This record gives sequence, structure tokens and C-alpha cells, in this order.
Amino acid sequence: MSEDLQTETCITTESSHPKERAPQHLWDDWNVFRAEIEKRLQKGYEEYGDKSFEMHPLEIFEEWEQEFFDILGWGFILWKRMQKLKQHLTDK
Repeated sequence: MSEDLQTETCITTESSHPKERAPQHLWDDWNVFRAEIEKRLQKGYEEYGDKSFEMHPLEIFEEWEQEFFDILGWGFILWKRMQKLKQHLTDK
């Protein structure tokens, strides 16, 4: 992310002034997150080329919807596991 963009789109916390720049460690984490997205985009490009840009919007929506439900399903699994861990820690 460019320095100009980081300055314009400051990440803030509730306790910080809206114009205050977020701590560097958050930008470092953001850059790691962004790099993961770039890897996924590159992998998709290598596998499918530009086909995604030529797909009918409804087809793209259906693909997105399937991915969305996958994410929700994994979220439920993680939530259930965290509930079990929380219960285990509470019982001690």
C-alpha cells in the first residue's frame, strides 16, 4: 500500500483521534493480509487466466455465494470448537 493511501485511509481505534495514524504493527499486519490476497489472485489467474472477467455476473454471484457459505460454515466449526474450549477453561 502506498504511503499516500495509508495516510488517507487511517486505521483508527475508538480511543484514538480520527486523524491519528494507526500503529505501524497494524500496517505490517495489513501488508501480510494483503500479500495473502495477492497470492490467491495470482493463483486464480494462473489457473483460470482472465476468464473470471468474462463470466456472466450471475455466474460470478453464484460462485461468490458458494464461497460465502463455505466461509460461514468454517466460522460455525471454529465457533463450536471455541465454545468447547471456553467450557473446558471455565470448568477448571
